[in-house]
Amino acid sequence: MKKLEIINKMIVKLNRTGSDSQLCHASVSIPRGYRTISLGSIQLPDNVAERFPEFLGAVTANGQTIDIPAQKSISDLVTFLNEVKVPDRVFECWYNNNTNDFELLTVTYNVVTLSAAFASYFQFPGTTITSFDSGRIFDNTNPVHEYVVEVDAFQKGASEDGLFTQAIGYVSGPKGKPFDSYAFVMQDSTTNVHLRVKYRLETGELRNCICGTDQMWSVCLKLGI
Repeated sequence: MKKLEIINKMIVKLNRTGSDSQLCHASVSIPRGYRTISLGSIQLPDNVAERFPEFLGAVTANGQTIDIPAQKSISDLVTFLNEVKVPDRVFECWYNNNTNDFELLTVTYNVVTLSAAFASYFQFPGTTITSFDSGRIFDNTNPVHEYVVEVDAFQKGASEDGLFTQAIGYVSGPKGKPFDSYAFVMQDSTTNVHLRVKYRLETGELRNCICGTDQMWSVCLKLGI
């Protein structure tokens, strides 16, 4: 019986890079004869989803105001702030993983002003920095609720709000196994399925995961008879 169960199951591993397509979408070849499909796991870069919103007029220094576009990770945000120049460098920026401190040190200009929205979001004590100040970044500010894997495989996927979707699994973070593993029946025989990895914001909005050209993302699918 154990030998028969092994034969009746198959794992298909998908590996792609952002140079193939920055969207985490792909066509996947599967062996003929399998009737069910489920999500095994995902492994995505940490910055495939939006982590921080856009801040318009976030920083003012040397009479110039700088917008901060939406950032996909803490490291991306730190890198962006370290590269702000008007025309000389404005900040040295760090993030301390142990204390959650988000630290800004003025480099060239004696006074740097933060917008009220930026200062409030990152919990800075005020909007004016004259030498050094520290805000905070906590996990509970992450707007991403979950990651969703969809496939087009002639299946009725998970039901959401009374409607069938193409989703076959939900994962709490960019790496890991789904909350529940369920085998969805492929109602027609196929040897090729289209796969998409998305993320759901706390607002309920679904967005496509986007991978950098030098990054790899992976999905493991499980097939059965």
